[in-house]
Amino acid sequence: MAKILSTIMAVIMLVISSIVPGFVAPGTDTVSTSDWLYELDVEFGFAKNDDFDEVKVASEWGVLVDYDTDKLDLEEPVTADFVATTLVNAANLTATPEELASVKIKNADKLATYDKVAVAVAKGVIATSTFNTVSVGAMDADDCWDALDCALELANNKTFKESAFDVQYVDGVKVVDADFEADGDVITFSEDAGIDAGDIFVAGNEAYRAESVDGNVVTTAAVEAEDVIDNVDYEGTFAPNLAAAVITDGTGAVVSEGVSDFNSDSIFTDLKDKALDALYNADLLQKINISFSVKGFKVKAKVTDTGLKFGISKTLGNGNVNVSKEYDLQNLKLNAKFDASIKNLKFNEVYLTSKYTLVDTTTISGGYVCSLAEKELGEGADAVTFLDRVKQGLFTVKSGESKIDIARFDIPIGNTSLTISIDFSVVIGVDGSMQVVVTSNNYSGYEIINNKGRFIHDEEKLDKQINAAGDFSVCLGVGLGLGILGYDVVDVNVTGGIGASVYATLKFLDGEGNVITESTVNVAVDAVSAAIAGSDLDVDADLHGTVEVYGILKVSVGQNSLIKKIGLNKTWTIFDKSNGTFFTYTFDA
Repeated sequence: MAKILSTIMAVIMLVISSIVPGFVAPGTDTVSTSDWLYELDVEFGFAKNDDFDEVKVASEWGVLVDYDTDKLDLEEPVTADFVATTLVNAANLTATPEELASVKIKNADKLATYDKVAVAVAKGVIATSTFNTVSVGAMDADDCWDALDCALELANNKTFKESAFDVQYVDGVKVVDADFEADGDVITFSEDAGIDAGDIFVAGNEAYRAESVDGNVVTTAAVEAEDVIDNVDYEGTFAPNLAAAVITDGTGAVVSEGVSDFNSDSIFTDLKDKALDALYNADLLQKINISFSVKGFKVKAKVTDTGLKFGISKTLGNGNVNVSKEYDLQNLKLNAKFDASIKNLKFNEVYLTSKYTLVDTTTISGGYVCSLAEKELGEGADAVTFLDRVKQGLFTVKSGESKIDIARFDIPIGNTSLTISIDFSVVIGVDGSMQVVVTSNNYSGYEIINNKGRFIHDEEKLDKQINAAGDFSVCLGVGLGLGILGYDVVDVNVTGGIGASVYATLKFLDGEGNVITESTVNVAVDAVSAAIAGSDLDVDADLHGTVEVYGILKVSVGQNSLIKKIGLNKTWTIFDKSNGTFFTYTFDA
C-alpha cells in the first residue's frame, strides 16, 4: 500500500511541477542560478581563474543570450528549461531536422525558450517526463550535473565529416602555379609568373610580397596573414600522416623533410600488391628515424605505422646524473574546424583537439657519490648537521628548471594549404634518482567562438609504475597548432608531467637501538645513503624515505599565433605541487 501511495504522490508531484511555475517538490535538492552559472563557466573553460563574475562571463560567451540578465534572480533554483538553454548555448549544440522531428514536448507553450529546449532533448542533455513534458519547476541537483556532464561530452568530443576546403584570398593577391626554387628570400620561377614589384602572391603553400622582380627572379619579403587571406572554411576528423611531417629541431633547422608519397590509406584487392605496398611503406618508415642534439639534449624521433616514439636525454652536473624522457604516442586523432575571416581577425568558430594514448616514461638515474666526496662530511652523530651537509653536496648537481624547445612536426592536411603542427619542449628540475611510467588516455585542445576561447582537457590515468629516491620534476610540453600558408593561426601548449617530493628521515641509534637524534629533510634519499656509506660514523643510522608524487599541468594558448592579436594569449596552471598530489608512500632505504 505504501508503495502505491508513493507512486501516486510521485505522479502528482510530476504533474504539478509541469503546470505550476516555480514549484519545488518537497525534499528536492536544487542548484541556485549563481552556482549553476559558476560551475558552467568553470567546466566549459570560460573562466580562467577563481575570482570572476559568473553572470558577466556567461553573458560574454553567449550563454545568457535568451535572458535579460538584469532580471535574473541568482538565488532562485534553476529550472530544466534554463539548464537546457544555457547548456545548448554554452556547448554550441545543434540538432538535425530528423532529430528534432522525434522530440515530443506536450507543454511546449509553457517554455519560453522551446527551440533550445528541443535541441537539448534531441541531443540527450535533458529528458522529458513519462508524460512527454519538461518540468517548469526547480530541477533536481543530480539531474543538473548529469545534464552538464552530457553537454560537456558533446562539446568536447565533436567530430566533423570531411568537407571541401575553401579559402578566399584578399582582392589583388595572385596565386602562381609555375614551378619554382627558393633560396632564402629569392625565388626563381621556371617561367614568367606575371608578378610585379609590390605584388602579394601565393606560391606553393606560402605567401610572399615581391620586393623586386628581375625576369623570372623575384626577391621577396614577409607579409602579414591579414593581407593575404580573406576567409577560410574547413572541418575534418582525421589521423595525421606523421610520416609526411617536416621535422625541425628547437633552433628551426630541418632534420627531416618527411615522406610525401607515404601510402597510409590505400585499398588493396590483390594480396601480392598488398604485401609489396607494406614493404614499400615499411622502407619509407625506416627513413623517419632520426637523432639530433639541441642545447645538450640528445633527441630521438621515430615514426611508426601506428604513431610516434620520441625521446630526449641529458647528462647533468659532473656527469653523475642522467635524465631521460620517453614518449610513446599512439592512436592520434585530430578534430579541426576553421571558420574565420583572417582579413578582419574575426574567428567565427575554430576548434582544434587531439586524442591519443600515451606511455610517458621519466627516468632520472645515476649516483651522487662523486659530488658528495667533494664535501667534508666529517664525523659525529648530529643528524641535523649531517643532513644539511648532504643537502649542500647536492647543490653541485641540481639542474634548476628551464624550458628548452626540442622539436616541431609540421604535418600537411590532405591537399589543402592547412597544416597541423606538433611541437615538443622540456622543463626539468632534478635532485635525486627516479623512474615513473604513466600510461594515459589524453584529450586536449582549444575552441574559439566569436573571438572568445576556451581550453579543453581530459586525462584518464590507466597505469603507473613508480620507483623513487629523490626530488624531481620533468615536464614535456606538447604544443598543437593549426596553420595556413605557413602562418600559425591557433596554438595551444600543454606542459604536463610528473613531479615528486622526497623526504629523507634519518635516525641515529645507540648500541641498544635507542634513538639519539633524528631529522627529516627534503633531500634525495639515495644521496643520504651514499653519504652514510662514505662516512666514518660511530653510531648506527636508520634511514627512511617518504615520497609524494604529483601531476603537473600548465596551459598556454596564443603565444605564437594570430589569435594573440585579438588578446587570446593566456597562460595558467591547472595543477602542480600545491594541488596535484596523487600518490604518497614510504620506504626503507
